[in-house]
Amino acid sequence: MKIKWVIKKKRGNWRPVVTYTCEKSDLEMELGISSVNIKTTIPKVWRAYYVDDEEIALSREGHEERDETWDPRRYIQLSTPEPTEKSNTVSFFLPWKPGPNPEYPEVEESFRRLQEEYEKKLKEACNSLPFEKKGEINITVEFKKQNGLQQEVIKPTNRRILIK
Repeated sequence: MKIKWVIKKKRGNWRPVVTYTCEKSDLEMELGISSVNIKTTIPKVWRAYYVDDEEIALSREGHEERDETWDPRRYIQLSTPEPTEKSNTVSFFLPWKPGPNPEYPEVEESFRRLQEEYEKKLKEACNSLPFEKKGEINITVEFKKQNGLQQEVIKPTNRRILIK
């Protein structure tokens, strides 16, 4: 599975947006691998921009990321496509950070963890080999004899009749 992501931020108080896509190969699609979900260390923020309005901030998430006492309550979850999906694309906001080009190492770290967990499921699926087992069970001869179910079988004979 290939994971691609991009982080984009507009100038100003806008929070960066992460958009990621997970795309499975045809072989992975054939294996029917179940979706992987992981909780990350990326705090979940609920709107696209930072606002200094404490009342709004406290009503949703508690203190915001510019507050030294900010302790996020929720974190982003990343997921791979469902077994019947070839790919999925998801977007989420990152907390605002100061500076002209802030770093978000937790994003790449989280995608690496998602890939590792997916590879565990992939290995499990690859080790589950195809097979076919057949069986047949009939009423036993003893049961047939005991319950009068024996029937004489008349087999046809191969006789030649000569016509003159």
